[in-house]
Amino acid sequence: MRRGRANRRGGFTILELGVVVVIVAVLAASAIPAFEQVRLCRQGGARSEVLSLLRSARAHAMTLGDPCGLEIDVDAARCALWTIVPGGAPVALLDPLGAPDGVIELGVIYPGVRVASVKLADGSGGSGVIWFSNTGTPELHDEDGVYVGAATHDAEIVIGEADAIVVQHRTGGIE
Repeated sequence: MRRGRANRRGGFTILELGVVVVIVAVLAASAIPAFEQVRLCRQGGARSEVLSLLRSARAHAMTLGDPCGLEIDVDAARCALWTIVPGGAPVALLDPLGAPDGVIELGVIYPGVRVASVKLADGSGGSGVIWFSNTGTPELHDEDGVYVGAATHDAEIVIGEADAIVVQHRTGGIE
């Protein structure tokens, strides 16, 4: 039999494990702010997208003379442009090629971003449409597209935690 080497098991020393823990902690500390920055950029992009769609709805209403609005579905994080043709019900606004115009799936384009809340121009909350008249001011319509009256409250869309877009009920200003 051979003598010399004692039976030794391989393993890590406390010092080696400590060094690995410190390296992982440094990497994590540098990565967390980067992930937060990505989330904030996505949230800002989604806010800009919704802001652009609201302005587009207002411009369409003023240009075409027919009510136009932005539908916001809170649960699906989806936005779509709608119009009401004279004597008709609400229909999706179409682009020149006949495809729905202004349909945005926020959760798909901006992963992790959600519509936190929506307050409509009648003071109610939840999913719905923010309508604009031919003068650019917000107005109220029922599900069938029938005119109900002028907006009574500022509409507000909150993207993420606190990134709000407000549509002023008296002027139609969007901020």
